[in-house]
Amino acid sequence: MVAMLASRTSQEEARLAALRRYDIIGSLPEHAFDRLAHLAARILDTPIALVSLVVEDRQWFKACVGLDIRETERVLSFCAHAISQDDVFVVNDASLDPRFEHNALVTDEPNIRFYAGAPLVTPEGFKLGTLCVIDVSPRATFGEKERETLRDLAAIVVDEMELRAVKLQIQEEAREKTRLLEELQESAGVQAALLGVSNLMQSDLPPTDVVMRALELVSRAADVDWCSLVAIRDEEAWMEAVWTRDPSGNDVTRSLPSKLRRGRGVMWDVVANGQARYASSYEQEAHASSAMSAAGMKSAAWLPLGQYDGTSYIVMYGRLHRERPWTERDRQLLEAAAGSVRRAMEFRERTRRMQDAALTDALTRLGNRRAFNEAMSARGSGSAVRVLAIDLDGVKEVNETLGPAAGDALLRVFAVALAEHLPANTTAYRLDSARFMVLFEGGASVATLKLARSVAAEHVEQALGIARSVGFERITAWCGVGSWPEEAPTLHDAVRLAEIRLYEDKRSKARGASPSAPSLGASPKAGTSNGSVSVNGVTVNVLTRTVQFGTKSVALRPKEVVLLATLASAPDQVVSHEELQEALGGPSVDVSNALTMHVMNVRRKLSQLAAPVKIRAVRGSGYSLQTEVDEAP
Repeated sequence: MVAMLASRTSQEEARLAALRRYDIIGSLPEHAFDRLAHLAARILDTPIALVSLVVEDRQWFKACVGLDIRETERVLSFCAHAISQDDVFVVNDASLDPRFEHNALVTDEPNIRFYAGAPLVTPEGFKLGTLCVIDVSPRATFGEKERETLRDLAAIVVDEMELRAVKLQIQEEAREKTRLLEELQESAGVQAALLGVSNLMQSDLPPTDVVMRALELVSRAADVDWCSLVAIRDEEAWMEAVWTRDPSGNDVTRSLPSKLRRGRGVMWDVVANGQARYASSYEQEAHASSAMSAAGMKSAAWLPLGQYDGTSYIVMYGRLHRERPWTERDRQLLEAAAGSVRRAMEFRERTRRMQDAALTDALTRLGNRRAFNEAMSARGSGSAVRVLAIDLDGVKEVNETLGPAAGDALLRVFAVALAEHLPANTTAYRLDSARFMVLFEGGASVATLKLARSVAAEHVEQALGIARSVGFERITAWCGVGSWPEEAPTLHDAVRLAEIRLYEDKRSKARGASPSAPSLGASPKAGTSNGSVSVNGVTVNVLTRTVQFGTKSVALRPKEVVLLATLASAPDQVVSHEELQEALGGPSVDVSNALTMHVMNVRRKLSQLAAPVKIRAVRGSGYSLQTEVDEAP
């Protein structure tokens, strides 16, 4: 008995599973099944016909003719008895049948008397329900012809169920194909967006432009309506840039203040912990902005992009007008794009730092010689430029008396003070040792060269004053100013002119001028004007690179004009080998030979002019431009 009950239970579970596979219970009425029920009622001349399916605790009617109900309890079901039979189940008079005489469907509405039901048998042999006909009057007989008709109609019902199942399968397969196609299209869109982001990261566009174009690609692929690159420094945040799909996003942008003070909220949490956050319902988020909600923000996402040059960045994405949950695909796309942006910006930051290091003097943090040379190349055209050459005097003495650390401190103090007191559009550089250069842009606004020299001297004196105030009392400086294009045809010529005037200043102070302030003036025996130095009627023109005496002139090479102008700025005084080499552009592999060659060339050219000056070598010291030339015997 127990085995039999277990077997029945197993069979019933299999039958119910087969019924579920048709996915028909609870479905809407369908014409094919309604037509079969009407046909059965008409052919067999009954007021009621049903397509009944038996589930666990009820029978449910897929088609119903003559009744207003769609289901009954299984314990009242005639069909539950019918599916246990192998053939048509007939009850001629239910009121006289002991199995049904007390059934509520017999004793009350609809007062069933006659019932005939043919089981709906699947191709696998499962009886899912019946096609049945019902009458409120008993019938004496239900012949074989009627039974055959009911069997055939029941078979057609099963065929319709099979056809319906096939249609559902085809529809499901079509939906699946559509879903796969959409996923492929989305995947292609995602891949295209990520590829576009990767390509953008390789471009030379400004960082903000690169990031915003990348975020626009991602926003379009992720069905985002609005996004903003947010910058955070110290206690403030602001929108660096904004993208919006359509004008409605402008309302969100306008709802945000231009500056946001640090407080509570998702954005600050994301900055603090570096973790992305997603809100499918923005207004439910703690500390959500009521203004943004009113402007249409429905779903939001915040992703960190890292910190660069002291500023933290996050991107905020928004979906407007209706809430749309952030799917796993959305999150993968947004986070992959954020990772690409992070890595690219980190690379740019490392590259920038390396470039800055290559262009920065490690001690003073001013631009170095390479930075100065690049600045010179970049200023080949445009506004006028004044060049200030500075040689800080006293550094060697500080190094010898107080030690190298004190010398370094002096250079740092002077550099910081110089940079702080310079006007806008002005840049200071440390070329080497104690040599500094300053480029003043917009020099045309300075009325005269004399005023330009005065302004430059004032800046240097301010920096010297600060250095003296911290214990370097004996420090001073030599200076020279050159102007382009007013005095020199090229900026490089203006630099040479500034260096020549620096050596004039140095010679002037060596003869007893006050060391307290940079004079930037010419020596008493040598006059300098309009880019030329004159001594004993011999004129060295830095701009035309010539030396002239009387009506004759001879062309000089760049190094030669610097050498001769430097010597001419301090006539009859010894200029050391080191000073001359520095004036010629820094140390050389073979200092002695190079300098000797330039001196020989200049001597030859002076003799061609029969000039009343000559270059005299001072053994072990340097050279001097002698103005008192002995007459030939």
